[in-house]
Amino acid sequence: MRGSKPTNIFYFFSTDAPGKAGSGSWRPNADIYETDSHVVIALEVPGVKSSDLEITEYRDKLIVKGVRHPEMKDGPKRFHQIEIVCGEFQKEIVLSEQLKGAPVEATLSHGILYLRIEKNVSAEERGIKQIKIEAE
Repeated sequence: MRGSKPTNIFYFFSTDAPGKAGSGSWRPNADIYETDSHVVIALEVPGVKSSDLEITEYRDKLIVKGVRHPEMKDGPKRFHQIEIVCGEFQKEIVLSEQLKGAPVEATLSHGILYLRIEKNVSAEERGIKQIKIEAE
């Protein structure tokens, strides 16, 4: 578009609400970037199986929930150091109006969960309908 400014990625969405921590015992780190056709969220979830992940779109949010189980070969005898946090997590990504209802693809590869959101989707394709205002 002529005269349009380059898009700032934060125009599309933000992770978690300001001042609100995600729930769970740990929070995966996220990278956010865009291509010509998609906004991509890459969440760091090493050791998490796809069967232990749940992704829900609710209103203007993508909610990623999951659990990382401890993997201790031969069972623990004595702990000397524990740094790998296990347990449940939840990460909320607030979507902008342009991304609400857009198709989302999820792929888990080498401990990274990729969420690809189509960004060039029309309002009709997203299911957003124009509401006619009746005036008295």
